[in-house]
Amino acid sequence: MEVLQISSPSSAFLISCGSGKTGISATLRNNGDSILANVPLRLVYNNTTYFDTLVAPLASNATINFTFRDSLIFSSAGTNSFSVISDYIGDQFTDNDSIGNSLTVLGTTYTLPYTEDFESNLNCATTNNCGTTICNLNGGWFNGLNGVDDDFDLRADFGGTPSNGTGPSLDHNPGNSSGRYLYSEASNGCYLSDAVTISPCFDLSNTIAPEFSFWYHMNGTSVGRINVDMYANGTWTNNIIAPINGSQGNLWRQATIDMRAYTGQNVNFRITVTTGTSWSSDIAIDDINFIDLSLGLNEGSLNTTFSVYPNPSDGIFTLKFNELPKNNIQITDMNGRIIEELNVKSEVSTIDLSSYSKGIYFLTERNTGIVEKLIVY
Repeated sequence: MEVLQISSPSSAFLISCGSGKTGISATLRNNGDSILANVPLRLVYNNTTYFDTLVAPLASNATINFTFRDSLIFSSAGTNSFSVISDYIGDQFTDNDSIGNSLTVLGTTYTLPYTEDFESNLNCATTNNCGTTICNLNGGWFNGLNGVDDDFDLRADFGGTPSNGTGPSLDHNPGNSSGRYLYSEASNGCYLSDAVTISPCFDLSNTIAPEFSFWYHMNGTSVGRINVDMYANGTWTNNIIAPINGSQGNLWRQATIDMRAYTGQNVNFRITVTTGTSWSSDIAIDDINFIDLSLGLNEGSLNTTFSVYPNPSDGIFTLKFNELPKNNIQITDMNGRIIEELNVKSEVSTIDLSSYSKGIYFLTERNTGIVEKLIVY
């Protein structure tokens, strides 16, 4: 009896966030000349053995997918290993009677506010060898296993990608040649290939208006696309925002996702970068922010970027920046509706909300993700 493969879980990654049972299935093959039945099987994990039996007869040269009656709880984040073993008495070739499997369990959970700029990552090789280069990420982020989850890894880099006319020359923030980002190296035939990057778990308990955002750079003559999927309640929702396709120019742009429908839940994100049809398809991502717009990213911390005063006010606020922002300022109401979008051209300016109802509003500086609560009385 040969244990061919672990058929479930089918990915090299498992999202558990510290809870939930996972079913284990294996593909078995009868390589002998006789029908086999009542084959003893073992599932071994964390020094514990779970016994089961393949009762149904299995014809010669036939295969079957067998699911163990005991499910496993992978409660430890990181690498978890288990084995499936056939104990059929009289098996004359025992070298293929067992198979081991390792899963990277994404169990690290963060609360909001959350930021990831990839500055703590070591640079990965920029060699144009597609899936041969392995790039390990920090901060609970993981690249998919090449050949299983995807084709190649996104690579941490700074100072520009090797190919001219594609990829960023600077990161988004701090916006210099030493700042890091993740990018897809498309040269030397790594075309129409996927790189899957998976986020840590995020706990949206006690949030009101959560918003997930990231910055992306897509410049080149044959740029592919970015897809973003979201995992909650044991299910992946594909394309939680519309896929981002093609060249977007030589600049960083921001994608935002309204997550209010998932308050109170644990969620993960899967960002898939797909290269285009030639080398001119280096795509980069940077500056992940996950904030609760009802609180502000700067709650409990010092905002040194700008100040708003008086606050509360009758609707007239003074906005003072230490340095002019690169992007427009947005003001939203409690429902997340944008009511004002300001192009700030001086370090000191005025915000007039006197025509709006009394209540709480939120000013978002889109470059840093910092949010200030504004109160109109």
